[in-house]
Amino acid sequence: MSEDKAPRAGKSEKAAFPFRSAARAKRGGFQKRRRAVSVLVPTLFVVLAAIAAFLFVRGAMRYDFDGPASQFYAGGEFKIPRDAFMRRADGVSTIFYDTIERDAANLPIYYTEKRSLVLPNDMAYYNPRSGVSAKMDYFSELRYDADGAVAAARGGTTRNPNMGFLYDGKDTFVFLEPMTVRFNNYKIELSAMSYAEAVYDGQIMLYDRESGAFTMEAPTGAAVCESVGGDYVISLLSDYFERADGSRLLLFTKPELLTSYFE
Repeated sequence: MSEDKAPRAGKSEKAAFPFRSAARAKRGGFQKRRRAVSVLVPTLFVVLAAIAAFLFVRGAMRYDFDGPASQFYAGGEFKIPRDAFMRRADGVSTIFYDTIERDAANLPIYYTEKRSLVLPNDMAYYNPRSGVSAKMDYFSELRYDADGAVAAARGGTTRNPNMGFLYDGKDTFVFLEPMTVRFNNYKIELSAMSYAEAVYDGQIMLYDRESGAFTMEAPTGAAVCESVGGDYVISLLSDYFERADGSRLLLFTKPELLTSYFE
Protein backbone atom coordinates (compact mmCIF):
# COMPACT_ATOMS: atom_id res chain seq x y z
CA MET A 1 0.00 0.00 0.00
CA SER A 2 1.33 3.32 -1.02
CA GLU A 3 1.68 6.07 1.57
CA ASP A 4 -0.83 8.38 -0.06
CA LYS A 5 -3.59 5.73 0.33
CA ALA A 6 -3.11 5.32 4.08
CA PRO A 7 -5.51 7.13 6.40
CA ARG A 8 -4.28 10.59 7.11
CA ALA A 9 -3.09 11.38 10.59
CA GLY A 10 -5.61 13.42 12.58
CA LYS A 11 -8.52 12.35 10.44
CA SER A 12 -11.66 12.66 12.58
CA GLU A 13 -13.81 9.71 13.55
CA LYS A 14 -16.71 11.50 11.96
CA ALA A 15 -14.95 11.42 8.61
CA ALA A 16 -13.67 7.83 9.04
CA PHE A 17 -16.98 6.36 10.30
CA PRO A 18 -19.78 8.61 9.06
CA PHE A 19 -22.49 5.99 9.85
CA ARG A 20 -21.44 5.85 13.55
CA SER A 21 -21.52 9.65 13.84
CA ALA A 22 -24.98 9.75 12.30
CA ALA A 23 -26.20 7.05 14.69
CA ARG A 24 -24.79 8.91 17.69
CA ALA A 25 -26.36 12.15 16.51
CA LYS A 26 -29.70 10.39 16.10
CA ARG A 27 -29.37 8.77 19.53
CA GLY A 28 -28.39 12.11 21.08
CA GLY A 29 -31.44 13.75 19.58
CA PHE A 30 -33.66 10.96 20.95
CA GLN A 31 -32.15 11.36 24.41
CA LYS A 32 -32.75 15.12 24.30
CA ARG A 33 -36.35 14.52 23.29
CA ARG A 34 -36.74 11.92 26.06
CA ARG A 35 -35.35 14.37 28.60
CA ALA A 36 -37.70 17.04 27.30
CA VAL A 37 -40.67 14.63 27.58
CA SER A 38 -39.63 13.61 31.11
CA VAL A 39 -39.73 17.27 32.10
CA LEU A 40 -42.93 18.08 30.24
CA VAL A 41 -45.02 15.18 31.58
CA PRO A 42 -44.85 16.14 35.27
CA THR A 43 -45.27 19.79 34.30
CA LEU A 44 -48.39 18.86 32.34
CA PHE A 45 -49.80 17.00 35.35
CA VAL A 46 -49.17 20.04 37.54
CA VAL A 47 -50.94 22.30 35.04
CA LEU A 48 -53.90 19.90 34.75
CA ALA A 49 -54.13 19.60 38.53
CA ALA A 50 -54.09 23.39 38.85
CA ILE A 51 -56.88 23.68 36.24
CA ALA A 52 -58.94 21.03 38.03
CA ALA A 53 -58.45 22.77 41.37
CA PHE A 54 -59.42 26.12 39.82
CA LEU A 55 -62.59 24.65 38.32
CA PHE A 56 -63.50 22.98 41.63
CA VAL A 57 -63.00 26.18 43.59
CA ARG A 58 -64.87 28.16 40.97
CA GLY A 59 -67.76 25.69 41.19
CA ALA A 60 -67.67 25.76 44.98
CA MET A 61 -67.95 29.56 44.91
CA ARG A 62 -71.37 29.48 43.22
CA TYR A 63 -74.63 27.70 43.94
CA ASP A 64 -77.50 27.73 41.44
CA PHE A 65 -81.01 27.18 42.77
CA ASP A 66 -83.04 24.58 40.88
CA GLY A 67 -86.39 25.71 42.25
CA PRO A 68 -88.10 28.43 44.29
CA ALA A 69 -86.95 28.75 47.90
CA SER A 70 -87.40 30.95 50.97
CA GLN A 71 -85.77 32.13 54.16
CA PHE A 72 -87.93 32.78 57.22
CA TYR A 73 -87.17 35.28 59.98
CA ALA A 74 -89.21 37.04 62.69
CA GLY A 75 -92.50 36.09 61.07
CA GLY A 76 -91.43 37.22 57.61
CA GLU A 77 -90.69 35.25 54.46
CA PHE A 78 -87.97 36.23 52.00
CA LYS A 79 -88.68 34.51 48.69
CA ILE A 80 -85.95 33.41 46.28
CA PRO A 81 -86.92 32.62 42.64
CA ARG A 82 -85.79 29.48 40.87
CA ASP A 83 -83.32 31.33 38.62
CA ALA A 84 -81.41 32.84 41.56
CA PHE A 85 -77.89 31.89 42.55
CA MET A 86 -75.51 32.40 45.46
CA ARG A 87 -71.90 33.50 45.17
CA ARG A 88 -69.21 33.15 47.82
CA ALA A 89 -66.54 35.84 48.18
CA ASP A 90 -64.37 36.87 51.13
CA GLY A 91 -66.21 34.48 53.44
CA VAL A 92 -69.64 35.97 52.65
CA SER A 93 -72.47 34.34 50.67
CA THR A 94 -74.62 36.68 48.59
CA ILE A 95 -77.90 35.89 46.84
CA PHE A 96 -78.46 37.32 43.34
CA TYR A 97 -81.70 37.45 41.32
CA ASP A 98 -83.19 39.98 38.95
CA THR A 99 -81.52 43.23 40.03
CA ILE A 100 -81.43 42.24 43.70
CA GLU A 101 -78.28 41.44 45.62
CA ARG A 102 -78.46 40.65 49.34
CA ASP A 103 -76.52 38.96 52.10
CA ALA A 104 -77.71 35.38 52.68
CA ALA A 105 -77.07 35.67 56.46
CA ASN A 106 -76.84 32.53 58.60
CA LEU A 107 -80.39 31.36 58.01
CA PRO A 108 -81.15 28.05 56.29
CA ILE A 109 -82.76 28.37 52.86
CA TYR A 110 -85.75 26.06 52.39
CA TYR A 111 -86.84 24.83 48.97
CA THR A 112 -90.56 25.31 48.34
CA GLU A 113 -91.27 22.33 46.09
CA LYS A 114 -89.11 19.67 47.73
CA ARG A 115 -87.98 18.63 51.20
CA SER A 116 -84.54 20.13 51.01
CA LEU A 117 -82.62 23.05 52.45
CA VAL A 118 -79.34 24.80 51.61
CA LEU A 119 -76.82 26.26 54.03
CA PRO A 120 -75.46 29.64 52.89
CA ASN A 121 -72.56 29.47 55.37
CA ASP A 122 -70.45 26.92 57.24
CA MET A 123 -72.07 25.34 60.27
CA ALA A 124 -70.75 22.86 62.81
CA TYR A 125 -72.47 19.47 62.65
CA TYR A 126 -72.89 17.48 65.86
CA ASN A 127 -74.16 13.97 66.38
CA PRO A 128 -74.19 13.57 70.19
CA ARG A 129 -74.96 9.87 69.89
CA SER A 130 -71.92 8.95 67.82
CA GLY A 131 -69.64 11.76 69.00
CA VAL A 132 -69.15 13.13 65.49
CA SER A 133 -68.39 16.83 65.13
CA ALA A 134 -67.46 18.28 61.73
CA LYS A 135 -67.96 21.22 59.40
CA MET A 136 -71.07 21.17 57.25
CA ASP A 137 -69.73 23.34 54.46
CA TYR A 138 -71.46 26.33 52.91
CA PHE A 139 -73.71 25.40 49.97
CA SER A 140 -74.35 21.97 51.48
CA GLU A 141 -77.82 20.70 50.58
CA LEU A 142 -79.72 18.60 53.11
CA ARG A 143 -82.66 16.41 52.15
CA TYR A 144 -85.14 15.35 54.82
CA ASP A 145 -88.43 13.64 55.62
CA ALA A 146 -90.77 13.90 58.61
CA ASP A 147 -88.31 12.05 60.85
CA GLY A 148 -85.29 14.21 60.00
CA ALA A 149 -82.32 14.58 57.67
CA VAL A 150 -81.77 11.64 55.33
CA ALA A 151 -78.87 12.93 53.22
CA ALA A 152 -76.34 15.75 52.99
CA ALA A 153 -74.77 16.53 49.63
CA ARG A 154 -72.07 18.85 48.35
CA GLY A 155 -69.84 18.80 45.28
CA GLY A 156 -71.01 15.37 44.13
CA THR A 157 -70.45 13.76 47.56
CA THR A 158 -73.44 12.51 49.57
CA ARG A 159 -73.48 11.35 53.19
CA ASN A 160 -76.08 10.41 55.78
CA PRO A 161 -75.85 12.74 58.80
CA ASN A 162 -78.10 10.45 60.87
CA MET A 163 -79.82 13.18 62.88
CA GLY A 164 -78.11 15.55 65.34
CA PHE A 165 -78.01 19.32 64.90
CA LEU A 166 -76.11 22.21 63.29
CA TYR A 167 -74.69 25.30 65.00
CA ASP A 168 -73.32 28.44 63.31
CA GLY A 169 -70.92 29.24 66.17
CA LYS A 170 -72.97 32.26 67.27
CA ASP A 171 -76.72 32.14 67.78
CA THR A 172 -78.38 29.82 65.26
CA PHE A 173 -79.22 26.11 65.62
CA VAL A 174 -80.75 23.91 62.92
CA PHE A 175 -82.26 20.67 64.23
CA LEU A 176 -81.90 17.62 61.99
CA GLU A 177 -84.53 15.71 63.98
CA PRO A 178 -87.68 16.55 66.00
CA MET A 179 -86.87 18.38 69.27
CA THR A 180 -88.63 19.78 72.34
CA VAL A 181 -87.76 23.29 73.52
CA ARG A 182 -88.38 24.41 77.11
CA PHE A 183 -88.10 27.98 78.40
CA ASN A 184 -90.30 30.42 80.38
CA ASN A 185 -92.59 27.50 81.35
CA TYR A 186 -93.19 26.78 77.65
CA LYS A 187 -92.89 23.36 76.12
CA ILE A 188 -92.71 23.68 72.33
CA GLU A 189 -92.47 20.74 69.96
CA LEU A 190 -90.37 21.43 66.85
CA SER A 191 -90.45 19.32 63.73
CA ALA A 192 -87.29 18.15 61.98
CA MET A 193 -85.31 20.86 60.13
CA SER A 194 -86.72 23.66 62.31
CA TYR A 195 -84.31 26.25 63.65
CA ALA A 196 -83.74 28.41 66.71
CA GLU A 197 -81.93 31.68 67.20
CA ALA A 198 -80.92 32.30 70.79
CA VAL A 199 -79.17 35.52 71.80
CA TYR A 200 -77.79 35.81 75.32
CA ASP A 201 -79.54 38.68 77.15
CA GLY A 202 -81.81 38.90 74.14
CA GLN A 203 -84.67 36.98 72.56
CA ILE A 204 -85.18 33.37 71.61
CA MET A 205 -86.81 32.89 68.22
CA LEU A 206 -88.12 29.50 67.11
CA TYR A 207 -89.23 28.59 63.59
CA ASP A 208 -91.12 25.32 63.12
CA ARG A 209 -90.61 23.99 59.63
CA GLU A 210 -93.74 21.82 59.47
CA SER A 211 -96.29 24.41 60.64
CA GLY A 212 -94.41 27.59 59.72
CA ALA A 213 -95.11 28.97 63.20
CA PHE A 214 -92.79 31.45 64.92
CA THR A 215 -92.24 31.89 68.66
CA MET A 216 -90.31 34.90 69.95
CA GLU A 217 -89.80 35.83 73.57
CA ALA A 218 -87.08 36.94 75.96
CA PRO A 219 -86.10 34.08 78.29
CA THR A 220 -86.20 34.64 82.04
CA GLY A 221 -84.02 31.64 82.84
CA ALA A 222 -82.55 28.58 81.17
CA ALA A 223 -83.56 27.61 77.65
CA VAL A 224 -82.96 24.01 76.63
CA CYS A 225 -83.70 21.86 73.63
CA GLU A 226 -84.12 18.13 74.19
CA SER A 227 -84.08 15.26 71.71
CA VAL A 228 -87.28 13.22 71.47
CA GLY A 229 -85.50 10.20 72.90
CA GLY A 230 -84.15 12.26 75.79
CA ASP A 231 -80.57 11.10 75.18
CA TYR A 232 -79.14 14.63 74.89
CA VAL A 233 -80.04 18.22 75.76
CA ILE A 234 -78.75 21.44 74.15
CA SER A 235 -78.35 24.61 76.20
CA LEU A 236 -79.38 27.31 73.74
CA LEU A 237 -77.94 30.17 75.78
CA SER A 238 -74.76 28.57 77.15
CA ASP A 239 -73.75 26.83 73.89
CA TYR A 240 -73.13 23.26 75.01
CA PHE A 241 -74.91 19.94 74.86
CA GLU A 242 -75.18 17.33 77.58
CA ARG A 243 -75.63 13.59 77.09
CA ALA A 244 -77.81 11.37 79.23
CA ASP A 245 -74.68 10.11 81.04
CA GLY A 246 -73.94 13.65 82.26
CA SER A 247 -71.00 14.36 79.92
CA ARG A 248 -70.91 17.81 78.35
CA LEU A 249 -69.33 19.27 75.22
CA LEU A 250 -68.87 22.96 74.53
CA LEU A 251 -69.83 23.98 71.00
CA PHE A 252 -67.27 25.35 68.55
CA THR A 253 -67.46 29.06 67.87
CA LYS A 254 -65.62 28.79 64.53
CA PRO A 255 -67.15 26.00 62.40
CA GLU A 256 -64.83 26.87 59.49
CA LEU A 257 -61.87 25.45 61.44
CA LEU A 258 -63.39 21.97 61.70
CA THR A 259 -62.68 19.16 59.23
CA SER A 260 -65.27 19.00 56.47
CA TYR A 261 -68.01 16.41 56.97
CA PHE A 262 -67.52 15.40 53.33
CA GLU A 263 -63.83 14.51 53.61
